Amino acid sequence: MAGNQPKKAGKKGKHPGGRPTDYKPEYARMAMEIIRHSGFSILKLSRVFDCGTKTVYNWMGEHPEFLHGINAGRKIFDGIGIERSLVRRATGYTYTETTKEPNSNGEMVITKRVKKHIAPDVAAIKHWQVNMQSERWKDKQEHEVTFPDAESLKIEFVSKDDDSDTGKT
Repeated sequence: MAGNQPKKAGKKGKHPGGRPTDYKPEYARMAMEIIRHSGFSILKLSRVFDCGTKTVYNWMGEHPEFLHGINAGRKIFDGIGIERSLVRRATGYTYTETTKEPNSNGEMVITKRVKKHIAPDVAAIKHWQVNMQSERWKDKQEHEVTFPDAESLKIEFVSKDDDSDTGKT
């Protein structure tokens, strides 16, 4: 009955005749571009590649270029994209709002264009100052009280609107 015994598992416990991977080398670049522009999660990325999240995580472990693409995309999205949006919000910006309505033929046509200005946002300004210029702008106050013949006592006041432990996000 030696011929009826199952084949031994190959490397990492996988069956030697397992399903071939659906991974393609161009997925690394695609993942980077998708995350860079949209900030997609692994779940959303798995939907783009029409596979499960476990498959995406496996690709990240098996293909260093894929993992690099994901990390590069996150770095660009988190760093440049969010920073640019925060700066716009902190400094204010102008945009054009366009209204379209159907004409007599049912085609959508522009009926109105209005330029609108969004004023600078104080919370965005404060966030930028505290996180990007922390030496100059602190989100806490420090006071030192000294008693005669005793050691000094340090009291620290932290802003209540600070959501993090460190004051940095």
